[in-house]
Order: sequence, then C-alpha cells, then structure tokens
Amino acid sequence: MSSVFFDPEVGGDGSTVSDDADPATGLRNYGWTTRFVPALSQLVAVAAWIKEWVTARRDEIGAADSSATSAAATATLAAATASNAATSASGSASMASSAADTATQMRDQAAAIRDEAQTIVTGDVINDGDISLASTWSSSGIADKMHLAASAVYQHDSAGRIMSVLEALPGGT
Repeated sequence: MSSVFFDPEVGGDGSTVSDDADPATGLRNYGWTTRFVPALSQLVAVAAWIKEWVTARRDEIGAADSSATSAAATATLAAATASNAATSASGSASMASSAADTATQMRDQAAAIRDEAQTIVTGDVINDGDISLASTWSSSGIADKMHLAASAVYQHDSAGRIMSVLEALPGGT
C-alpha cells in the first residue's frame, strides 16, 4: 500500500490519500471519486508553497550576494588605499633618507672647511705676523675655498703699508 500525506509545514492541509480500499483515505472502491481531485489540489498547494519558499531563499541569497559584493569592493578599495599609503610612506622614507644623507654630507664638508680654516688661523699659514704657506694650503685645494676669507685678512708690511694676505703671498697682487 502507498499513501501520500500533505504536510501542513509544506503547504498541505494535513490530509492523507492511499491506493487501497480504506474508506477514509483510499482511492479503491470508488474512493477516487471523492479524493482524487482534492489530492490534485493539495499537490498544487504544496507546489505553490515550494515556489514561495524558493523565491524567498533566492531573494535572501541575492541580498547576501549583494552584501558580499559590496564588502569585497570595500575590501579592495581599502587594500588599494593601504597600498597607496605604503607606497607614499616608502617614497617619503626614501626622500627623508636622501635628505638626511645630504645633510650629513654637508655637515661633514662644513666640518672639514672649519678644520682647515682653524688650521690656517692657528699657525700653519698665519703665525706671529709672518705669512708663510703651509703644505696643505696648495695641496688640498683649500686656497680656492679660503680665497674669500683670506682677502679679508690684512697685515702691515715692513713699510707700514696695509696689505691683504694675498698681496703678501709670493706672487700676490
């Protein structure tokens, strides 16, 4: 014996139809005349319920898909923003490093010029009023660097005339 129960949880009315001669549910012994058409209508009711359920799930899936797509787009934008920030930070760090290197080189050059000037002033070039050339004056190229500073230093010659250090140097003007 086979039977069909139209479950109310899926749109049925709770009725049962069987293929036997049961006077309450069967289709035999002319039971089909009173139960066949109502069974078909229950089949249509269950199919309508299934259609509504599937449509609702499809809408839920569509909303979830839309949400996931939006979240993915937001994540992609955030990743691009982070990448741009990292690139910018890297470029800024590189520029800062380059500026620090340049500043260090300039500091070292200034210290070297200061040391050369200190050497010249404290005795290697000008000593006790006498003008003499230190070996570093011509060999290190300091003469070019110190030309301006030396032209501002004056000394009296043996006749009492004021002359610049450059004039007192051999070959000076």
